[in-house]
Amino acid sequence: MRRAVLGVIAAAVLGCVSGTASAQTMPLNDFIRTADRIPRNATALLRPDFHRLKREAEAGMSAVLTDQYRAQQANRPSQTCVPIDSFTFNPEDMLRRLKAIPEPQRRRMTITDGLRVVMRRQYPCPGG
Repeated sequence: MRRAVLGVIAAAVLGCVSGTASAQTMPLNDFIRTADRIPRNATALLRPDFHRLKREAEAGMSAVLTDQYRAQQANRPSQTCVPIDSFTFNPEDMLRRLKAIPEPQRRRMTITDGLRVVMRRQYPCPGG
């Protein structure tokens, strides 16, 4: 059942990711800097930056989940073992975790790389 759910999500993700290739290239520090400037209230929804960052984060998570799905389908070890059936995404918690990545490392990362690191720490694979 879990693989079927993951397959459906990955198929949807593949469609989204192919149309948003540029969304996966945002430097992580730029993402964090922009996110810090967005107010934490209802007016955030009116800001173009909010929607741009939301697309960036969605594309990044899509890439991480797609990598996990492809590894599982090829019977290869996956970098992450995100429990698809119970996974929830809390933007504030995720931003806090991204900020916990050391600054020198963040400078060389995209948002996708950062999400991959966070998901690897939060959802490690057994024996990995």
